[in-house]
Amino acid sequence: MGQKIIVVLFGLLIAGIPAFSQDAQYYGVHAYEDLEWLSYYANAGDQNAQVELGVRYYNGKGIVPDKQEAIRWFQKAADFNNAEAQLYLGYMYWTGDGFPKNYFRAARLFKSASEKGNAAAIFYLGEMHERGEGVQADYLEAFTWYYLASERAETDQYRATYEAAVERIGGYLTQQEQDDAQKMVQEFNRYFPVNPN
Repeated sequence: MGQKIIVVLFGLLIAGIPAFSQDAQYYGVHAYEDLEWLSYYANAGDQNAQVELGVRYYNGKGIVPDKQEAIRWFQKAADFNNAEAQLYLGYMYWTGDGFPKNYFRAARLFKSASEKGNAAAIFYLGEMHERGEGVQADYLEAFTWYYLASERAETDQYRATYEAAVERIGGYLTQQEQDDAQKMVQEFNRYFPVNPN
């Protein structure tokens, strides 16, 4: 069941990528609708375009699917600490989709994206702690990451998924452990606020 949730969440994330860079929006050009313009912006270093091109190569949207090209574009954006790119690369390492599975590398990428407030990366860290993949299995850590994800959810659908995970794992923890998790959440939020603006 957990794997199905992960696949569904990743599919929803891929579908929700922004369609235009700020530059393209400013000039009134729907640059990302045209693959030629998208490639132009991606090659010019636009991280949003790089991520979008990676997504298109990943799922074959208007282009022949090519995981290696997806990885190449995600990596370009991730090299500049783009949280979305880190999320996608982490997911690919975690699931072995385009790479051999590498839980340790996936956890590092998710951690980096989580520090930028990426709720999906935070949720996936919870999944990894729940299962002991790339990190020590630890329900307290899983609970903490799930709770942090629920605070940062971008939609009600994501929030419901994240809160269900909090509820599920919370059933395995004592009240004292849940209180300890809340302290960990507060500490994380001190360094990485929910709304940094």
